[in-house]
Amino acid sequence: MDRTIKKYLSDILFAIEEVELYLSQRQKQYQIFLDNSMFRNAIERQIGIIGEAMTKILQTMPDIPISDARKI
Repeated sequence: MDRTIKKYLSDILFAIEEVELYLSQRQKQYQIFLDNSMFRNAIERQIGIIGEAMTKILQTMPDIPISDARKI
């Protein structure tokens, strides 16, 4: 596997871990997400990083064995 793809996968893993960390420190309630713009922006940024990294991976390796990669 290409080093670049490994870096993108690492970015995805880190972003997932960040979201899990944010959610573990707060009650997992949708209203908190809606009411706190800083919290919402932090979550949305990490989701954006995941999407951007997956797009770059698919451009380089379209047949990567990740389930639902295109939906990500």
